[in-house]
Amino acid sequence: MHEEVFMIISGKQGNKLLNRVMVGWIMVGCLALLGWPTLGQTADKGAYQEMADLGLKVSEKALKHIEKAEGEALLVITNAGYVRLQGKDTSPMLDGLQKGTGVSLGRGNLLIVHESPHRPFFVFIYNAQSDKAWYMEIPNQRQGLGAGISETLQATQETLEEGFLARQLQEGKIEQWAKEKRFGGNAYRLSIITRIWKIGPSPELRHSFLFHDHLCPGVTSGYYLAKFIQKHFPLGPGESYFMIASPVWCKDDALQLILNTTPGKRSFAVIPLTDADKACLADETKEAAGMIIRYHRQEKKGTGAVLGFSWDKLRNDAGWKEGQKASAADNLRLTQWMIEKEGDFEKYVRVIKTFKLPEGGGPEEWVRPGVNPWVKAELWKCPKNP
Repeated sequence: MHEEVFMIISGKQGNKLLNRVMVGWIMVGCLALLGWPTLGQTADKGAYQEMADLGLKVSEKALKHIEKAEGEALLVITNAGYVRLQGKDTSPMLDGLQKGTGVSLGRGNLLIVHESPHRPFFVFIYNAQSDKAWYMEIPNQRQGLGAGISETLQATQETLEEGFLARQLQEGKIEQWAKEKRFGGNAYRLSIITRIWKIGPSPELRHSFLFHDHLCPGVTSGYYLAKFIQKHFPLGPGESYFMIASPVWCKDDALQLILNTTPGKRSFAVIPLTDADKACLADETKEAAGMIIRYHRQEKKGTGAVLGFSWDKLRNDAGWKEGQKASAADNLRLTQWMIEKEGDFEKYVRVIKTFKLPEGGGPEEWVRPGVNPWVKAELWKCPKNP
C-alpha cells in the first residue's frame, strides 16, 4: 500500500498533485496579504473585541446605578445580535453583557428580542431585588465607533427608573413613559416582558414573544392554540402540520415558532380577512382562529380542523367589563392572567369543524391563488367573495 502511494506521488500524477497543492498555498498566502479572510478567519477579531468590550462597559455602567443582584435576580433585555452599529455586527456585545452581569441564555435572564437591523441598539437591565431598571440606547446614526468606547457611551440616551414593576400598573403610567420616551419608545414591551419574566414563562412562550418582539394577549392566545393542537391533534409518523392563518392576528407568530410551521417551509399560509369577508363567514365561525391540517406527504392523506378562540369568555373570566377600552396596564394584566391560567387553555379553544383532504390532494390546494379555504370548508355563506 505504501509503495503504491509512493509511486503515485513520485510519478507524473504526483508532480501534478504537488503543483496543485503549491498553487493552492500560494493563493492562500496572497489572499492573506490582501487582507481577505482565509481558513480560521471567520470574523474580524478587532471588531469582535471592540463590541465585546462595549458590552462589558455597558454592564459596568448599568451596575453603578442598579447594583448587582444576588443569584438570578438580574434580567437583561436587548436587541444585540439583530441590530447593527454603523454596519457592525452587535452579537459580540452579548458576550460582554454576560461577562459583566452574570446573566445567560440558559438561566433565562438574558432575553434577546427580534429587531430590524436599522433600529437603535438598546439594553435594559432590571434588578428584581431593588425593583430598579436601567435603560440605555445608542442611536444607529452615530458616526463610527472608532472614536473610542468612552465617547460612544457618552453619546447614549439613558433612563433610570426606581419601583419599575410597582409603578407600571398605575393607570396611564406606561403611556406616560411612552410619551416621554423614557425607554426609547419601548416602555410597553419592556414592562410586560419584565413582569412575565418574574412569573417564569415556559420556553415555548418565551421564544414566541421574543420572536414577535413583545408580549400581548394576542401572542398568548397563539400559545394557547399551539398547546391545544399538540394535545388534540398530535402528529403521527410521517405527518407534518400545515397552518392556515385566517383571520390574522399576533397568535400566528407563536404558532409558527412553536409548531415550526413557516411559509418558507411551505407549511404556513396567511389569508387575511376584511370586515366584509368576516361578514360572509358562517354563523358558527364567529370565533374563528384559523385552520390546522395534519398531512402525510408520502401517502398524500390529511385531516384538518377549523379552530375557534373565545375572547369574550376569556375576558369575562378575567374580570373585564363589557365594552371596556383597554389601556396598556389592562393588556398587561390580561396577559399575566392568561399565563397564570395557561393550564385552562382548553376552556377558550374549540373545534368548530373537522374535515378530510380529498384523496391525493395536498393542503396547498386550499390556499392557491383564487381559492378561498372557507369556501372549501363549507363555512362561507356569501355566493362569492365580496
